[in-house]
Amino acid sequence: MSNEFQDRIALVTGAGDRIGLGFAHASYLAERGAKVVMNDFGNPTVSYAAAKSGLFGFTRTEAIFGQAHNNTANLLLPAAISRLTEELPESAFKSHLRAHFGAEKAAPVVAYLVSDRSEVTGETFTVGGGQFARIVYAASPAQEIDLTMESVAQGMALAMSTSDWTPQGSTAESLVHLGMPADLEQL
Repeated sequence: MSNEFQDRIALVTGAGDRIGLGFAHASYLAERGAKVVMNDFGNPTVSYAAAKSGLFGFTRTEAIFGQAHNNTANLLLPAAISRLTEELPESAFKSHLRAHFGAEKAAPVVAYLVSDRSEVTGETFTVGGGQFARIVYAASPAQEIDLTMESVAQGMALAMSTSDWTPQGSTAESLVHLGMPADLEQL
């Protein structure tokens, strides 16, 4: 056992049984010295999706407040064969997951993000099939509106456009994007 992650604490969701991505992450980190807290929301899919959505905001907030304590916080949205996907009906999709999206292919991303080599914090990543990518919370250009639904209808197409997005790192950045003077963003 290495001590690469000694004095680190990892919260791993979906690690309640001995198969799947959560357990693979928990094992990988524990074998390298981390203290691991495992949390399992169980099935159904709605609980899983709600938990991940809540973790998005939690991660951003913890990244901001954790800086004073040299803590980092990142969120991983894995794509892998798991207890949840094992419940899907047999299909080409499920066979492809089994063949190419094993939980072990995501563990190195988790390990890097909690290592001393990473200064990344407050970010969200998707990982699966031997690849990973950053997921960005972004805003479209702000649309001027008056007190009518018609003004909203007129600006909706531009608001829904997938071009000219501005990444939003925090609620304060969102307020500035909507016109709050930058010097007033600190509440």
